[in-house]
Amino acid sequence: MKTLAGLWPTLESMFVPATVLADWQLLLNGDYAAVFPWLSRTRELAETYPCLQSPACGCAHEVIAHTPENIVAACRCEPAECASFGLEPKDLWVYELDVCLFFGVIAKKLGIGTTTETGDLVAGAPKIRFVGIYPRTQSPVYFCFCPTDDLMLGNVSGLIQAQPEPFILLAASLRNKTVRVENLLQRQRSVFCPLANFMALDDKGKLEVTNSIQPMLDRFAARLADVSTIKPILEGIHREIKSVRDERQSLMSAKARLEQMHGEGLFGFVNKIDREARELFFAILAAGDTAKASRDLGMKDSTLRSKIAKWRKRGKPYVALAEFVRWRKSIKGQAGIDFAKRMASGADRETDYPALIRDIIMDLEEINADNCEEKCDKLANLLRQVTS
Repeated sequence: MKTLAGLWPTLESMFVPATVLADWQLLLNGDYAAVFPWLSRTRELAETYPCLQSPACGCAHEVIAHTPENIVAACRCEPAECASFGLEPKDLWVYELDVCLFFGVIAKKLGIGTTTETGDLVAGAPKIRFVGIYPRTQSPVYFCFCPTDDLMLGNVSGLIQAQPEPFILLAASLRNKTVRVENLLQRQRSVFCPLANFMALDDKGKLEVTNSIQPMLDRFAARLADVSTIKPILEGIHREIKSVRDERQSLMSAKARLEQMHGEGLFGFVNKIDREARELFFAILAAGDTAKASRDLGMKDSTLRSKIAKWRKRGKPYVALAEFVRWRKSIKGQAGIDFAKRMASGADRETDYPALIRDIIMDLEEINADNCEEKCDKLANLLRQVTS
């Protein structure tokens, strides 16, 4: 067997498992060829590039594009230690670890069942992703990308708050398993599995199990052996999961109908904003508030609120979005006619704007899986009154 000298140290040191191919090659050493099939190109372009000198200067070089075909990576050490070198546009493509493929390989080798949620982020634990279900105990399995002790502690705490049942937490190694993390896991009757202790590459570059993880899983199962205790917990969790899935499906349906209305020109001012703002706007419109929208988007609530706060500095169309978000959260009191006019793309008509928007919001708040189509159709008719 060949030890995974590059993969595990790389994953345990990255805040986000995504970078340019040159960086992946440097970090993964001899494991790059085995890991490359799990890398997927994103739409991002890198703004920095790794130093290719030997030995390296230790800093990330700044990418400077003089023209689309004249791109260089410049050393920013003080004083500069390396000469600038040229790059091709494709060198700046960012590749991320395809967690679904990666988790699929790990799950198959360890006897973990994957689901349609494999690879999903965990609410309240942004560095932890769902892997699958351990069949013997029907317990969830997660993987954490936490390069510091504080991140590990914060994300484990968030995971425990997000779901109270015992779980299996996979990680690259034991590096960030502190005493405080261990105490949290013990109280939760959960287990921490460092993959570097159990998996390596074979002679053909395939990921294989080197040491049996079964004794650790047996101890985990033994702590859950009292069926009278675990059964109601699992039943309750399954009900909660079903409820969340039903709600998510309802929100997705409402969001799809609202986006269709946008395509029909019913939100005139939205045409003047960028794609990201539109996506955030429709998510909030469908969810009802920023907290629910952030969960639907897989985004931290604080991040979403920060983006919305910046809208007011980007011109009238974005101010209109921010006002609508504020109004969507609370409809108490009367609306200003100026805002109502902005909602109608600035046209001054005789429509009773406050009443119109109040009706829209009331309908949105009542959207569920059963009445989604009816409510969205009514909303479309209301909006057509001010856009036709």
